[in-house]
Amino acid sequence: MKSFLKLCLTLCCCGLFFCAWINPCAAQGKAGKYGFGIKDTVDPEEAFTIIGRYWFSDRLALDGNFGFRYIDVNDDKANDYKRFLFGIGLNQYLLGPQKFNPFVGLDFLVRADDLRKGETDTTSELDGKFGGEYFLAERFSLSAEALLKLRFGDEDEFGTGGRLGMIFYLN
Repeated sequence: MKSFLKLCLTLCCCGLFFCAWINPCAAQGKAGKYGFGIKDTVDPEEAFTIIGRYWFSDRLALDGNFGFRYIDVNDDKANDYKRFLFGIGLNQYLLGPQKFNPFVGLDFLVRADDLRKGETDTTSELDGKFGGEYFLAERFSLSAEALLKLRFGDEDEFGTGGRLGMIFYLN
């Protein structure tokens, strides 16, 4: 199932790149612009994220992230837990103001798991990302990103992932 989701994400990204070359249109990405949105990952155990974005220039944006997910473990209420996520990220856009704009970026995230037994588990994560943001309207965009994750905690882990999102710009 994970392979199927990765294939779908790859096809979506390729489709967005294709649309960008067919329909280039000057659009968004101005300094001082800000907005809010949501992002969700293809991994069912990762947190659903609320995002705030602020553009420093036509090519550089700062993201603030807050996420939450209640995780039901095998229908056993004793093992269920809540996951919280806080983070900050930087996106470097490659084309400047365009209708479709690919980006590379880096996110630093802190995950805190509140376990039912009164225990907590906190891990840090560094995500390298490559993706694209497609503006459907001047103030509304959809995004997709592929991730390389390095997680630090009791055990260090390396993995991959993906996120889909949408952002509504307020100015």
